[in-house]
Amino acid sequence: MKRKLFYFGLESLASRYTGQLTNEWAPAAFNNFSDQIEFVNIPGDDKEHGDVAVGMVLDAVGRGIYSMSQVQYFLNLIRKGEVKENDIVYFADYWTPGLESIFYALDLYKIKNVKFYVRNWAQSMDEYDFTYQMRDWMRWYELGLDSKLSGVFCGSTEQDVQEVFNDFVKPFNMPLPYVICMPGLDSQDDYFERTRFVLEMAKKYKFVGLSRMHVAAWDKTTGV
Repeated sequence: MKRKLFYFGLESLASRYTGQLTNEWAPAAFNNFSDQIEFVNIPGDDKEHGDVAVGMVLDAVGRGIYSMSQVQYFLNLIRKGEVKENDIVYFADYWTPGLESIFYALDLYKIKNVKFYVRNWAQSMDEYDFTYQMRDWMRWYELGLDSKLSGVFCGSTEQDVQEVFNDFVKPFNMPLPYVICMPGLDSQDDYFERTRFVLEMAKKYKFVGLSRMHVAAWDKTTGV
């Protein structure tokens, strides 16, 4: 039996690409793997959402209404027995209000090993993002959510570095001389680009960057 992938897309807004992403691009991409997963688009209440009234990229009130209506829909799927162990849940935005009630329900229904993934466009770790000013409360929310996630898709590779600092280096007061990063390779063709990236990030964030000892994905580089 194929696993289900439950997709929590973004609300459709006139000035944004979100309608195309939710209703066209994402379903088309996931359907390329229809032999492995059953794609389930989780609808939300966007009848009153024309565009962003207050906010930077998504409407301040509309985002919460849409997300929580999606969560309500998904909770009913749990109640009906349509969510199974090892299913996948993908959130198109890290800020999806109400999703903690999903974790709560799954624990009490004893549905185990559901994999959760989110798309992180920026969030409070990014000093240039509008949520940075909310970091005094939002960062704790993000750290709690991180503990339940199987994976986070980032907008840039530097965002990965920012997450390492915000999730590990800063909370545990790790001295920067003990923070060591080395390039990882999916292909030998990336050798120079990945090395350059690590050294640039080491210079910017003041950790130790290595130009040797590359971590290689051996299954891709050697076939082993």
